Amino acid sequence: MNKNDLPQWARKYDRKGVTFRKKPDGSFALIEVKSHRVPGKKNPAVSQTYLGTVYSDRGFVPAFREAESSSHLLECGLSHFVLSNFRRDLVRAAFNSGPEEADTKVRAAVLLFLYGRIDDVTLTLSAVSLGHEEGIRKVKDGKSVLSLSRAIPKLIGERIRDRDDMEDLLLILRQSMVDRRCPEFSGYPEAALRIMERWGSFR
Repeated sequence: MNKNDLPQWARKYDRKGVTFRKKPDGSFALIEVKSHRVPGKKNPAVSQTYLGTVYSDRGFVPAFREAESSSHLLECGLSHFVLSNFRRDLVRAAFNSGPEEADTKVRAAVLLFLYGRIDDVTLTLSAVSLGHEEGIRKVKDGKSVLSLSRAIPKLIGERIRDRDDMEDLLLILRQSMVDRRCPEFSGYPEAALRIMERWGSFR
């Protein structure tokens, strides 16, 4: 988000190398962003570390006080990107499925795309499965889920036609997290937005 829009009580925690993401409760997640050059890559590699949350009444609460070993953090960026931009294509490809079942299959496919498998561990790692765990368990072994999962990189590649840009975007978005206690998407990292802007309009 634009740091000029930060309230004064949050702005005092601003410094070089950090970004803020507004949460639905009005607080701000404080994220440290670092980048470094990778030989042979056009775009720098970006890493993000969740530092904690800034509250209007409590000030900055470090992450280690809010969560143990990131137990409250869920992947959010890449799954949101896929669902927001390619859900319709994936639902259409989920043959012989009603709307609810098709949505569940798409979520299962995103989870499979993210982690390469669907099990009790990966079901706890992403916002895409939050609240849909039982439905995903029922459809996860179906051939259509595997087929949909394989279609995701093809769909992204049709929109982002530079391999390096696509790989960099996926890496950045995989590291975009949300607190499971307040799992609302609050925006893409600036590095991801710069890549998206080169390839048209994305949601």
